[in-house]
Amino acid sequence: MNWILILNANWFWGIIGILVAVVPLTSRKWLFYLKVARPLKRFWNAMFSPELSIITPEGEGGTGIKSQVFDFWATSDAENLFRKISRWHFKRYLCGEKTSCMLKGNLLLVGGPGANSITRDILERIPVRYKFNDDAIIDITNVNFYRKPDIKDNNLSKDYGVITKCYNPYNEKKYVIIAMGCYGWGTWASLKATLDPAIVKFLTKKNADLYQVLVSIEVYDKMPGEPKLEKDTFVVLKKSETRKEGVEVTK
Repeated sequence: MNWILILNANWFWGIIGILVAVVPLTSRKWLFYLKVARPLKRFWNAMFSPELSIITPEGEGGTGIKSQVFDFWATSDAENLFRKISRWHFKRYLCGEKTSCMLKGNLLLVGGPGANSITRDILERIPVRYKFNDDAIIDITNVNFYRKPDIKDNNLSKDYGVITKCYNPYNEKKYVIIAMGCYGWGTWASLKATLDPAIVKFLTKKNADLYQVLVSIEVYDKMPGEPKLEKDTFVVLKKSETRKEGVEVTK
């Protein structure tokens, strides 16, 4: 083989140029699949069978500290990531758009019971461990458990949220994931946690269909830091505890 002729050939350097351009791109896509897409698909894939309804608050709630914008910020981040990692079908609704078609599938609820009426309806029908008491989170089985946001001079420096996965009381064959917080930062942290590959790996390895777990987040000059999963708060919900008859849905 005459290497001198090959090295002087335009086609040879053309192939080298293609490889230089393609290999890094392919490597980046493969790394994205391994590190991000694959764990998120394992966690989220069943929620998109066949379509996911994402239900958000209708607007800013009545809290003294205005933070609902973070609910919508996290929702947009989730939608963008869903589009990037798979051809999943989803549709966003406001909680006031309460119809049978919207509620009988898999649901992602963004916002707590004070901001999202669908969250409130479902939590009233599903006994859970972690609930809100004003702006704090309590464990109904442990009187000593109490998580309250850090607030000084009307400025919040730390917030808490809850991730809840339960059966859909409107259709027990489907699931609901609720991302909610004491304030908007806690809701943001809860939803962002379900988009973090390391966190969803932990949740997937628990091999539990129904559960709750808390998330905390530091807030710096009204901007959120990184969500932290409070792993020791993970609790499994029993299947029998998540069902209740007599749910009415507006047609």
